Amino acid sequence: MVGSCHKIEYLNISFCQGITDRFLIKIADSCQALQEFHSACAHLISERFISYILNSCPNLRRFSILSSCQRKNR
Repeated sequence: MVGSCHKIEYLNISFCQGITDRFLIKIADSCQALQEFHSACAHLISERFISYILNSCPNLRRFSILSSCQRKNR
């Protein structure tokens, strides 16, 4: 699936479960048109990925991660 997302411009992985550093790096490799990346769970984002996406996605204009991730109780 990641290989077919080369036209994605906006990606928000907030509150997604099971996201790995390896998966995020595949996204950075495949999504060269990416302009915005958002995550509400900073613990999912490694320094390695931050460096990688900033160097791999030339169109990236917005990169935001919130420092905490809290589950909503229902």
